[in-house]
Amino acid sequence: MALAVATLWDGNAGFRCAILGWCQSASAFGRKLSLARPGGASRFDLLMLLPPEVNESSARETVSTDCPQIIIRRPDAPLRAAVGAFSAPERGLCSNGLNAHNVSVRGVTHRSAGVAMLYKWYVVGLSEYELIIFADLDVALLRPEQPADAVRARWRSQWSQLSRDATGATTTQTVVLGDRDPVAAFNAGLWTIARPSTELYEEGLRQMHQVAFNRTHGFGLLGRPKAVAAARPELKATLPGLRRSRVFKLNEWGTPRAPFSDCDQGFFGFMFFLHRGGVGGRVGPVNASGKSCHLNVTTGKYLRARPADCAHLARHRYGTTKPWRLLRGHQNKGEVANYLSGIRHAHLANTSVCAAQFAAWLPSLPPALPLGTHLKHQGHYQRVGP
Repeated sequence: MALAVATLWDGNAGFRCAILGWCQSASAFGRKLSLARPGGASRFDLLMLLPPEVNESSARETVSTDCPQIIIRRPDAPLRAAVGAFSAPERGLCSNGLNAHNVSVRGVTHRSAGVAMLYKWYVVGLSEYELIIFADLDVALLRPEQPADAVRARWRSQWSQLSRDATGATTTQTVVLGDRDPVAAFNAGLWTIARPSTELYEEGLRQMHQVAFNRTHGFGLLGRPKAVAAARPELKATLPGLRRSRVFKLNEWGTPRAPFSDCDQGFFGFMFFLHRGGVGGRVGPVNASGKSCHLNVTTGKYLRARPADCAHLARHRYGTTKPWRLLRGHQNKGEVANYLSGIRHAHLANTSVCAAQFAAWLPSLPPALPLGTHLKHQGHYQRVGP
């Protein structure tokens, strides 16, 4: 069985230059993950999902220089039909908050940026893989200041957790691990699935076609968030982030103040943890012990914890400002400098459009801060796996 890290690119030009850094981080992480697997190394693949609106030849031209090892996957006909049914205008899904706008991708306009995110469901059915980590293009799976050997040791020691459901019992079924989102109980930009399942995949397609939804009672009309949490005590283990999310505080599953709660984040959370008891797994914030694993920049040692005990924390740069884009007024030049210091791009300046752009920016950027220095704008730490 093989391992994979997957992402999705919806053709947005603003994310084109994220591919180079994402690829390097995901590749380095994948090598360590493969070596950490019990029984020895396994084949490791990088996957990129392209929604049907995206021109495949143009995408291949981009990744041929910035990530030549990536494997491009296209959604199959059943998934395309299911996403079309899910996002039909009369249903009003994937249209609230930040999603309420049309997006043009190479001349093709589709109704909502959120709709493309539903194609992430594709990885759920890739049963040829033992383990897949889905990471948006704004996720650094292996941070420069994080010793790769410590990541490998952590995964090796904790791998058995991927064979246990939310109760701790050994299972051969699909298990999903994730992290919460500030507005929803599940962050669809970074999650791990062990033993992908064609059965679960097809059930998700059926639900996309038929699941009922309204703003107050959510997918499947299960009830208001607070009522569901009270009626389902097991959610304290599987979805502890629910009680700290904005949808819980507002007691509404779909609201403009919780973007994507009526789209991929809400639907995936429903399928993984609420529908028919969920598939097993855990979602929750990084706890205090995880945060204590930050490096001491001066000594190079972990604080208050051994490296093998440290949760693997990725850096997720969700939000509107991205470090691979230099703003017109250069307000984020320090952030860009720190980002570029952690990726290799100079050797690609003659072949990659993005690497050439990065090289042109360097003279105007300040010195990067020492590795391990964390600033608020550098992203949010999120747990990747067990």
